[in-house]
Amino acid sequence: MRMLVKHRGRIAVYLVLTIGSVVMIAPFLFNLSKSLQTAPQTFAFPFEWIPDPFTWFNYVEAYEKIGARAFINSALLTIVVVGGQTILGMMAGYAFSTLRFPLRDSLLLLIIGGLMVPFHVIMIPLFIYVFEIGWYNTYWGLIIPIVAYTDVSVFMFRQFFRTVPREIYEAGILDGAGPIRVFRSLYAPLAGPTVAAFVIVSFLAAWNLYAWPFLAVADSDLWVVTLQLGVAGGTFNASSSPLRPEILAAMSLLSMVPVMAVFMFMQRRFVESMARSGMTG
Repeated sequence: MRMLVKHRGRIAVYLVLTIGSVVMIAPFLFNLSKSLQTAPQTFAFPFEWIPDPFTWFNYVEAYEKIGARAFINSALLTIVVVGGQTILGMMAGYAFSTLRFPLRDSLLLLIIGGLMVPFHVIMIPLFIYVFEIGWYNTYWGLIIPIVAYTDVSVFMFRQFFRTVPREIYEAGILDGAGPIRVFRSLYAPLAGPTVAAFVIVSFLAAWNLYAWPFLAVADSDLWVVTLQLGVAGGTFNASSSPLRPEILAAMSLLSMVPVMAVFMFMQRRFVESMARSGMTG
């Protein structure tokens, strides 16, 4: 009887997970199907989940609509932001978790308090400052303010470095290494899974940035992929020369490719980081 109840509970869990998975993946499959349809098929009723015939040319036109420059700008923004936030977060997290210095706890409390303030609250004052120092409509103004937004990275790495035994730090100091050498040679190599987890989160956030690039740049040569998608969405709703829905679907899927590639590449370390977090409480 107990085994029967256990099996029923497991079946119920799998059923709920399966339904949840279908609900989550259905919009993606809908978009994928739409992107492979011809113009007449997009308005067909009932909806054709498997287009017959299907065309790949929509992706060629979608890429031309977005433009190579937008992908380059998004890649530059994302790489610098992810790299900068990771390095700054690791260094600050190491300092807050391991070193002892005046006002350490007060500064940490200030950083943690920053996690409670949405970025959109400080976006207008930040824009005014960027404009006044002459960084408006430049790569500097587009990228540097986001690199400096390191509250999440500092907190994540500080929490990880707290799990590293203090004896490792003390052993490094006894061997004649300074705090920087201990960080570079002992602490940083241990943070691989946490780095992978943060890179995925940071990459997704940086690649999908829309509000800040919308404010920070006006020149179309500095636009990122999300701004091009925003313009395409406005064209789709325009009464004159509207953008075809199958092209818009292909554009949105193209913008997802880098994020999916990064997640697939770092998935193993991400899962390892989550498992380690669960084991350490």
